[in-house]
Amino acid sequence: MTENPPSGSNNAPEAAATGGGKNRSERERRHSLEYAAVAFAGAAFLASTAAAVVSGRQAWIASDTEERQLRAYLEVTDLEVVCPDCSTTGSATSIPFPGRNFVHIRFENSGQTPARRIRQKVNWWVIPSKNATLPSTLEFPDYSPTNGSGLVSTSELARDKHRDGMTPIDNDIDRFHAATTGTSTIYLYGHFEYCDVFGKPRATAFCFLYVPHLGEKLPICDRYNGEIKAHHECS
Repeated sequence: MTENPPSGSNNAPEAAATGGGKNRSERERRHSLEYAAVAFAGAAFLASTAAAVVSGRQAWIASDTEERQLRAYLEVTDLEVVCPDCSTTGSATSIPFPGRNFVHIRFENSGQTPARRIRQKVNWWVIPSKNATLPSTLEFPDYSPTNGSGLVSTSELARDKHRDGMTPIDNDIDRFHAATTGTSTIYLYGHFEYCDVFGKPRATAFCFLYVPHLGEKLPICDRYNGEIKAHHECS
């Protein structure tokens, strides 16, 4: 007598395999969705971070542009050596100054807002030969306590207004006299330090060749004119 196997017994492994395949497919689908969600969240985070960076930079650029447009700018308009004891003519300046021999410098605010707490430093570099060129290695040092250094103005210097600074040269009369006789060359240089209305420190450099008897329109040097890095504080 032949026994028949129980109904459906030959299909059990196949059913189990099919069920397992469905479970794996379901897990893989869920994992794919999770990966996609993580990737989307990461992309959204990166996009929002990039947007914040761009927005912050745009705000900084706007603020920096506003400062550049509105801040004070000091520039030298005239510089001359007044030295009766050097045999120079100079100009008959009407500006009162306690001394006979001095460097007179006039500067103006060409910016839109006032400059504050203005200080000047004036130096001279002497080369013992006639018509000497400015040394390429010169670093324009502030070197002598006898040269001009000090507070020019505690009050504000408004737009399109000028001030005058005076620096005595009595201790170096012989050097300036030598320049008038053609036995030496003198370069006058220095800088102004000031604060703008935004509380930022600013500095303007200047350099001129001293030409005796030329007056207040001395020729400028081929470098060291214009804005330089400021080293003072405005707090």
